[in-house]
Amino acid sequence: MSKYVILNPTHGGTDSGKTNGNVKESDYTLKIANEISRLLNNSGIANKLLRTDNQTISREARIHDIVMNSPDSKDTIVLSIGMDSGDAGIEIVYALRNTDKLAAMMANNLENTGYAVSKYYARRLPGNTSQDYYDILRETGKRESLIIDYGNLSDASFLENNWKQLAEITAKTIQNYLGEVGNFYTVQKGDSLYSIATKYGITVSDLQKVNNLGTNFLSVGQKLLIPEITEEPEEPSGDNLYTVKSGDTLYSIAGKYGITVDSLKQSNNLTSNNLKVGQKLIIPENNSNSNSINYTVKSGDTLYGIASKYGVSVEELKRVNNLTNNLLQIGQKLLIPNGISDIPSTSNQKTYTVQKGDNLYSIANSYGVTVDSIKNLNGLKNNLLQINQVLKIPSENSSSNNQVYIVKRGDNLYNIAQKYNVSVASLMSANNLSSTLLNIGQKLIIP
Repeated sequence: MSKYVILNPTHGGTDSGKTNGNVKESDYTLKIANEISRLLNNSGIANKLLRTDNQTISREARIHDIVMNSPDSKDTIVLSIGMDSGDAGIEIVYALRNTDKLAAMMANNLENTGYAVSKYYARRLPGNTSQDYYDILRETGKRESLIIDYGNLSDASFLENNWKQLAEITAKTIQNYLGEVGNFYTVQKGDSLYSIATKYGITVSDLQKVNNLGTNFLSVGQKLLIPEITEEPEEPSGDNLYTVKSGDTLYSIAGKYGITVDSLKQSNNLTSNNLKVGQKLIIPENNSNSNSINYTVKSGDTLYGIASKYGVSVEELKRVNNLTNNLLQIGQKLLIPNGISDIPSTSNQKTYTVQKGDNLYSIANSYGVTVDSIKNLNGLKNNLLQINQVLKIPSENSSSNNQVYIVKRGDNLYNIAQKYNVSVASLMSANNLSSTLLNIGQKLIIP
């Protein structure tokens, strides 16, 4: 299974965290996360930033993003970055389901570079000591989840002077922990950066960059990551031959040429997804529906966001691109079915853009429709919403001719149900109510 890292810079937007003068916690968590991401990209380790600018993102939305857009495996590291430790030094918290190996490696590497580490530990929930205290650790499945608090803002100059090196140590520790990601070379007696670079057809600066080397000095037994030389594929004109390279998959090749895995398998009479290095594959001409378009995945994209943008379902997007999970990579090409362009619809379909504080119940209530009808129309599997998410609003009579009742002073579910000769249970079900509490002016669907 491929290695993957989720970087969670805490705070952001209206939640700046702690401040000291002009120094904000949210700014430095993002700085460190961005630098870690850059270094991991240089090492060939796929990663995703949960926050890319000064955004307000709830804990629930962050966890949802992690769960929906990364493999639920120990090969996925979830690193939350904060500035909430005490004055004694850096603190590292790991999940109860994980061993302390990564936390111990991180602490050791930080201490060896001269930083004070107060402790690394697992923190338990007081009411249920079998669970983690922090939800970002507790609710992220089998993933290797870790929180690092790099200090606090009582000494703002510490972060200003050291944030970059802290990011470098963290990135290198993750690289070492994940092991043989990419192609590694073990330095032999007599080796030099120049001889190794020449051997692999790369430059000395390439080697220095991906291994974070500040000098040309090498030690016997030292492991060096050898960066891959990536070439942009030629645009196929009709049938074109492609030679399989180490690390290739049918999915990655199909993505390069903007075709589906199924069309690639059909053109080459393949009955499985197995490939051999040196194997020749025919790249079929992209004869998909002329209205279909290709989309290149950008930083921050999700399948849900792309599907919503083009008015298709996540399931259809996954089907035409032969995706088995919701994981995306920057630069990946997706075929958008049905050729729905990125142009606002001119139909009479009513839409609503989610605002801060909204929930499905309040939106459904304001339009006099049910929560279930909004979820069904938008292909939602849960009630979680994101700010600026665009929802299609069903017409009030799209599913039935149910009557809408506006709650007045003195009303309760029992007398409304009695008035319309329905049960309280059916009234609660039709309106997705979890309690009998009503508000004046609230709209209720009468089933």
